[in-house]
Amino acid sequence: MPTPLYLWLMPPAPTQQRFAALIDRLSRRVGTPCFIPHVTLIGSLFSPESEVVRCVEQLASTLAPIPVRLAGLGWSDQYYRCLFMRAEPSAELLAAHREASDRLGVPPEADFFPHLSLIYGNLAENEKTQIVQEIGASFDVSFTAAQICLCRPVGSPEQWRLPYVFALTGRSDR
Repeated sequence: MPTPLYLWLMPPAPTQQRFAALIDRLSRRVGTPCFIPHVTLIGSLFSPESEVVRCVEQLASTLAPIPVRLAGLGWSDQYYRCLFMRAEPSAELLAAHREASDRLGVPPEADFFPHLSLIYGNLAENEKTQIVQEIGASFDVSFTAAQICLCRPVGSPEQWRLPYVFALTGRSDR
């Protein structure tokens, strides 16, 4: 089976750096992998890479930059959602997910759950709650995602690369 590509929304550089430092600090503390901060728009795209790239390039030309508000920490038993910041499912974010799904020929996720992961791993519940208590359960971080990228998840998360990055150049209907 070919390696999938993931479609990510990227925070602007200052926000990216802030979360990269937090992810690095947490990963060192609990022995989990580091990774690039992002909000997944669509995961596991298995179409031929050239087709995905063409569709994402077209998508980027139609999507306007997307406001993202992160509010509150959460955790789960899923490896890639071990500890995360919830992204408000705004109209713009949900519309971007639907548009991306449509252009890429995949069904939109009925349970689309936008978030920015802070830890990938399998931690005990008490470890997660302790980290949340230490860094604070309440966040209110807003940014505008002006880029989408395709991630090639080969190897461990530290080795993942972003071979295709596109500026969102569409116009907002607002």
